[in-house]
Amino acid sequence: IKVGVYPPIAALMLSRLIPRKKAFELILTGDSIDARTAAQLGLVNAVAAPEEFENAVDAFVARLANSSGIVLRHAKRAANLALRAEDFRALAQIEELYLNELMQTHDANEGLNAFMEKRAPKWEEK
Repeated sequence: IKVGVYPPIAALMLSRLIPRKKAFELILTGDSIDARTAAQLGLVNAVAAPEEFENAVDAFVARLANSSGIVLRHAKRAANLALRAEDFRALAQIEELYLNELMQTHDANEGLNAFMEKRAPKWEEK
């Protein structure tokens, strides 16, 4: 957003993963969030300080270690398949909008050029 384009994958995924109003806020402002906020929104499962990271990973892996590997793989695959069909259709529409409409605008090109040239963009449409 701040460089004249929107994040297509965020447009697809955020509105499915977090509350709609928060997704719109993040997509429309281009704001970044920290790890704690990501956890509060459910985008990440856990947050650990750098010095605690290895122990947190080990604890998570230990929770899975007694399960059947093939059952875990199939469960993950089934969950991904359930999401993917709908996601691919939506992604195609978002990609069409991004490439064939947004990228044809002055502001999208101006934003990207301004970013590369390390200058403030001059928007035509406000």
